[in-house]
Amino acid sequence: MTQQPNSAPGIRVIAEAHARDGALEQLLAQAKLLIAPTRAEPGNISYEILHDLDDPNHLVFVEHWQSQAHFDAHLASEHLAAYSQVTSPLLAGKVRIVTARTLTP
Repeated sequence: MTQQPNSAPGIRVIAEAHARDGALEQLLAQAKLLIAPTRAEPGNISYEILHDLDDPNHLVFVEHWQSQAHFDAHLASEHLAAYSQVTSPLLAGKVRIVTARTLTP
């Protein structure tokens, strides 16, 4: 079967953060502060924060951007830099970021 061209342009981003034991509520409170400014950024199509049902310390950020350049601008944004500085001590490890493009319609 032949793959159809992607009907949803842009890139998808999945970022995973694991909170230290006892730090989830603080991490989630800070993550929620990212929602409005990130959704207002040029090139943002969607931005969601998910809570893993199997791992209570695991947050998953699911993002859709018009282009890699838009996502790169997000990575350089002041609100993300402030979030990173505040949440660094709350994390159990490095944030994992996957950028991808959709292969299915």
